[in-house]
Amino acid sequence: MGAIKKAFEHIGHGIEQVAKGLGDVVKGVCTLDLKGIGKGIKEIGHGMSETAVGAVDLTPPALAANILMDGAADQILMGFKGMADGMLDAPIDSGLQLADGAKHIATGLATVDPSELFRGVTDATMGTIGTCMNALPVGAGANLALGAGVSLLGGGTGTQSQVPGMGGDSSPLDLSDIVLRG
Repeated sequence: MGAIKKAFEHIGHGIEQVAKGLGDVVKGVCTLDLKGIGKGIKEIGHGMSETAVGAVDLTPPALAANILMDGAADQILMGFKGMADGMLDAPIDSGLQLADGAKHIATGLATVDPSELFRGVTDATMGTIGTCMNALPVGAGANLALGAGVSLLGGGTGTQSQVPGMGGDSSPLDLSDIVLRG
């Protein structure tokens, strides 16, 4: 019954994330905090994908795969969740970077601070490039490929921090048993 318990844990955690995200969005709207709104939207999306993983884990085929193959379906579903979360996060992060750039440009102009102005132009440029890349099919495809790679190497979490060479120091893939024969 561990598979059923894990499925309901996913659903409960997902509902908790959605509720927290809604609170962050409301708080962000009330305080005019764009980062808070973005964080809340991302949290809602992550919670919805977590709830979906739990719901699919309760289907008979997934339940059988999880029981008979030590959580195999859950691992695959978490990989897809990581990809979906990455595809949601990228455009929100780019939009927030663009908004930050506009704020720094305005501050730099108002205070006649060249470093603040330069920071704003840099942020706005990078945010614009990111937004355009996320809007184009090529950018969405690149995010999907990155999410797939990160999910595979990072154990389905969708975070670059676990990928060696991208801020991480290890991978859950154990290649020590592979023997190359010449």
